[in-house]
Amino acid sequence: MKILWAIIVIMLTWVPLMSQAAERESAYDRVMRTGVLRCGVMIWPPVHMKDANTGEMTGIGPDIFREIAKLIDLKIEFVEMVSGMQVEDLRTGKFDAVCLDAPFVFSMIKYVDYTDPVVYSPAFVFVRHDEQRFRKLDDLNKKDIKFLGIDGDVSVALIKKDFPNAQLATLPMNTDPGQMMLSLATKKADALVTDWYTVKGYNDNNKDKIVRLTNADPLVVFSVGMSVNKGEQELLNMLNAAIQAGHNVNLYDPIFQKWDPDQNFLIPVNRPYSSKQSGVK
Repeated sequence: MKILWAIIVIMLTWVPLMSQAAERESAYDRVMRTGVLRCGVMIWPPVHMKDANTGEMTGIGPDIFREIAKLIDLKIEFVEMVSGMQVEDLRTGKFDAVCLDAPFVFSMIKYVDYTDPVVYSPAFVFVRHDEQRFRKLDDLNKKDIKFLGIDGDVSVALIKKDFPNAQLATLPMNTDPGQMMLSLATKKADALVTDWYTVKGYNDNNKDKIVRLTNADPLVVFSVGMSVNKGEQELLNMLNAAIQAGHNVNLYDPIFQKWDPDQNFLIPVNRPYSSKQSGVK
């Protein structure tokens, strides 16, 4: 009987301890235990696209991060996410990191940690191809001009900062980017702020072209890499080392060449060395 009670006491002590240990498992420990990096992605053609029949993820994002995972001998699993939910999803372990992420919403810097960049992505002011009223950015800072933005996106903050006199209409956070372009093309707004790559996805399939405001500098340049839950330092260190290794072995240039052959949309990261410095001829 004493032995039975001893076993019961041990079990009552051991089960809560095991439960607490499971709750304390970090994203890094989970990745190392499973050999799988689960990466949250938001469907945003042509950056991240999902085949309706097979569920396969395609686009520049999946191409980049499949190669990074392969480089460090991990499998990668893409998990579809909803914009604005990534902080909670990272915290609860729905996925381990967000792929192709940047401070697209500046306030997010308080809640997640960002890796070193894989690439830089500029965002510009875009207008209709036949628009004749605008020649410079100041032409848009007028009360009769309407900008279009997406709720929660950094474009809204930039529009308010750089064009305080203009009107601003916003679309819901989960709006397809094509809908934003269509709204501009059909004259529901006069201008919007986004990246070249998103515009290309629309222009490739529509005759009503969207163009960058001539000679205008980017309003922002994003440092694009990955993000992890705040304080996941071991995972952040591993991903930073993997991203840097990708730069060192020229992993990204062939992917950029595939998706942006004219170098209109992506700004490569300068390497902190040159072949001359290393003595290579």
